[in-house]
Amino acid sequence: MKQKKNKKSKVDNKFNFDNDVIIGISSNNSDSKNKSHKKNKKKNNKKNIVNSSKNKKTKVKPNKVKKKHSLFYRIGILGVFIIGGICFLVLSPMFNIKEIVVEDNEVISEEKIISLSGVTVDENIFRISKSSIRKNVESEPYIESVNVKRVFPNRLEIIVEERVPRFLVEYTDGKYIYIDKNGYVLEFSNEKLELPILIGTSTEFESMIDTEGNENRLNEKDLKRLNVVLKIISIAESNEILDLITKIDFSDSSDYKLVLDSIGKIVHLGDCNDLNTRILWAKEIINSEKDNRGEIFVNSNEKPPFFRESI
Repeated sequence: MKQKKNKKSKVDNKFNFDNDVIIGISSNNSDSKNKSHKKNKKKNNKKNIVNSSKNKKTKVKPNKVKKKHSLFYRIGILGVFIIGGICFLVLSPMFNIKEIVVEDNEVISEEKIISLSGVTVDENIFRISKSSIRKNVESEPYIESVNVKRVFPNRLEIIVEERVPRFLVEYTDGKYIYIDKNGYVLEFSNEKLELPILIGTSTEFESMIDTEGNENRLNEKDLKRLNVVLKIISIAESNEILDLITKIDFSDSSDYKLVLDSIGKIVHLGDCNDLNTRILWAKEIINSEKDNRGEIFVNSNEKPPFFRESI
């Protein structure tokens, strides 16, 4: 009897198949299903997110479209108004020039300046070119600079700054070239002005005679010496002897000479170093030797000033 019971129990142990096999199969299938279901959910969620973001990008708000259209419309209206305003200004007879005024001219006449400008009465004030007027008027050697003003509705002002003759260059007997303080050639004339004559210029006369185009000027060498001459003139004027100077010889840059024809004297200034002191010495000798003709030497840094009477 005991042996039979043992056999049954062994059989029962071997055939506990439901517990081992069924439990294992059912758990594996459910897990794999759950995992695949979760993965599908994640993929679907990602797709939904991507699709939603694409939809957001492609959506255009109707308000922005309306704003763009209204902006273009306003710009178009503004452009029409601007073009219409320009046409009115250019075509309206209200802005036709009725008066041309020239200011600050003394040497060159008003009629000549207006003629040079090329502007005529009844021409529209907006059609004129201010730069062209300046260029045309400045072609005259006596004109240094030009300022053009529109005075609305119909007045044009041309303000000029003229050059003034400061020196003469003797071309031949009885013929002179007028030079301003900056070395510009102003005029070739038979009239001798009461101005100092420059002696010893190296600029070619042929180039100075042709004054057309307002481009003729002393050469670089003469311009450097002219700067020294201007200092001499300034100091001589402050010492009240400028009216005595009839000629300035700058042919030798180591010895500038002043010719005082009215009192028969020549002043040797040397290289014009310490010019103020030398002009004072010259003035003192001029006063002390009023009745004597001769030469005044204030050109040496080593020797004291002295006067040498002409024989």
